[in-house]
Amino acid sequence: MQVTEKPGRQTQCVRDKLWIWAHYPGAHDANYPIVKGSRMTPAEGAFYLDVPNIIMVRYDQKPTFAEFDKYAISLRPLKRIVWSVTGAGGHIEENEVARVRDLALRFPNICGVQLDDFFRDSDEVGVFTATELESMKENELALPDRRLDIWVTFYSHQLDLPVAEHLSQCEVLEFWTWESHNLARLEENFAQAEQALDFSVISCCALKLALVVPIML
Repeated sequence: MQVTEKPGRQTQCVRDKLWIWAHYPGAHDANYPIVKGSRMTPAEGAFYLDVPNIIMVRYDQKPTFAEFDKYAISLRPLKRIVWSVTGAGGHIEENEVARVRDLALRFPNICGVQLDDFFRDSDEVGVFTATELESMKENELALPDRRLDIWVTFYSHQLDLPVAEHLSQCEVLEFWTWESHNLARLEENFAQAEQALDFSVISCCALKLALVVPIML
């Protein structure tokens, strides 16, 4: 049987909705009993699993700014890349947003920026204020041919934080469970997140330590 698609309509499958969460090779060698160390690069992981999308997150300030192009070139064959502007632990360096903007101007498959470990239980609930995020959207993330989406990490134990103003500036929320014993309440917590947050939510599950596959709902 031959299936004819409507003009302009693209066929998508589950694989098109899968994303790999990536750090530099060996990012977790010191934290887990990885005897020989991890040498697989983000690109190699994506090609090995045949996943077309990747979230590239800096870890311990790596990759360095000087290494951005090397990583971005290796990820050129992928469909979509989201690149962190706040890395693991919510860390950000001076001019980091501008560096990612420059990268996105030269690599058209970069479609968004990642705010990792962005929220915290303190007077300053986010790494950036909601006003700063709004300014970022209107300036650094507004490219001549597209606007970069804002993706943000959000944990189940943060459901009671006052984050509505921040989330109003974001396009995608990644819902994580920090402690494994709370996975028993995943369905309940996810339903609470969907009810409380008028949002595009993706559920993230960790596979083999550092590999994360978010599934767009």
